[in-house]
Amino acid sequence: HRHGNHLEFLYELFRHLYCISLNITMTAKEQMIAGLPFDTHDETLAQERAYAARILQKLNAITMEDEQYRTLLNQLLPNASAQCMIRPPFFCDYGYNLYR
Repeated sequence: HRHGNHLEFLYELFRHLYCISLNITMTAKEQMIAGLPFDTHDETLAQERAYAARILQKLNAITMEDEQYRTLLNQLLPNASAQCMIRPPFFCDYGYNLYR
């Protein structure tokens, strides 16, 4: 997995440099996902953090046995495997950028 992450980083870095050379701007979200410096005050990212915070509030108020647990976890972590289990309380900024 480490090599995959390294290759992904290099790909995103190359993409970023290519975009700069063509005068194409990456969004703050694209920069964040690529592991590049990004504007943490970006409005889209602020809305996505607020969305994750609302789900986290609900998720952290229930147990893993609650019928809403899987639905909330899937909303928060859409890229995680179906077998993913996280014991509340749990905290993150976005959720969609977490995998496993």
